[in-house]
Amino acid sequence: MAAPHCPRGGGDTRFLEPAHRRHGWPSQACDVAGRQCVRFSLLGRDPVWLRDGSTRIRIEPREILWISSAGNYVEYSLADGVNHLVRGTLAAEEARLTPFNIVRVHRTRLVNLTRVRGLKTGANGDFELTLDTGQTISGSRRYRGAVASIEELAANPASVLTNNGAHS
Repeated sequence: MAAPHCPRGGGDTRFLEPAHRRHGWPSQACDVAGRQCVRFSLLGRDPVWLRDGSTRIRIEPREILWISSAGNYVEYSLADGVNHLVRGTLAAEEARLTPFNIVRVHRTRLVNLTRVRGLKTGANGDFELTLDTGQTISGSRRYRGAVASIEELAANPASVLTNNGAHS
C-alpha cells in the first residue's frame, strides 16, 4: 500500500499532523515550494504558552512528554521532570497541540509521539509506549490509530523521514 501524499503535490504524509490534513494548513507542514511535507516543520519553532492564574509559562513543544486530564484541569509532564497543572480540558489541549505531533492515546492522556522510542502491543489491542526518558505510557485500543505511524516505521525502518523530508 502506497503512503498518502500531501494534497499540494508530493511528499509522504504519514507523519503529518491530523490538523494539517483536516484543516489544510500546507504552509505549516510543507516546504517553501509546497512540494515536500516535512515531519518536524513545527517542532521547536513556536512555544506553547500555559496560563496558570495570572502567570504565563512558556514551554517548548518538544519538552512535553505527556498531558493527562485531572478533572477540570490538565497536567503537563515535561522532560525536565516539572509538572504544570492548568485549568482546561484535554480536548481543547488536543486541538491546540495536534500540530506538534501530540496525540491522544487514551481517554485521559495525550502523548508527544516525537518522544516515543518503543511500542509494545497487547493481545487485547491495548499498547504501551516507552518514551526517550524510559517512562512508559499506556494507551487504549480505541486510540491505536494515533500510533499507526510508529507501527509502520517498526515494520519498515527504511521509510523513516529525516528532518528535511528526504528518506534516509
